[in-house]
Amino acid sequence: MGQFQWRSLVGCLLAGALACSGDAPAKTAEASAPIAPDKYLEKQKAFSDSVIRSVVPADRIAKEIKHTVGPQRMKDSLTALASDSTGNCFARGRAVDPYLSGAVNFWVYMSVVGADKISVYKSQWSSAAGRAVDDCFTLAAEKWKLPATIAPPGPYLVQLIFKQIPPKL
Repeated sequence: MGQFQWRSLVGCLLAGALACSGDAPAKTAEASAPIAPDKYLEKQKAFSDSVIRSVVPADRIAKEIKHTVGPQRMKDSLTALASDSTGNCFARGRAVDPYLSGAVNFWVYMSVVGADKISVYKSQWSSAAGRAVDDCFTLAAEKWKLPATIAPPGPYLVQLIFKQIPPKL
């Protein structure tokens, strides 16, 4: 290495060391004080609300993928299937994160005999626990059935919102 390259290398290392010298801002009393459970619940509820407000509406997603938003009967049926007590996927996610909230967009293909395929198309969750919910729904949806009377044949998008805050402590 030439003298210029060594000087450049030493200069870069020195600059990096100075940048990481540990001059972190001092913690304030407010930042280090423990938060009361009811205040924490308020913060989690506000965060949950912000996640729900940021969810892309089903009609916009359906338009992007050239599908129709499923009718209310389809949404009601999927809500009942998704909240089935024997495989309540959302409850499984809530066991990991009690403040979990979010939305799942289901892709439903209806044929002349009923729903041929139901699967998770896209979701948005307040935490990583939502991935477990999506995995659970993916497996559960393989067994779900919808009658042909719910909608004409074709592809549909159905959005379900999941929001539940634990009771006050």
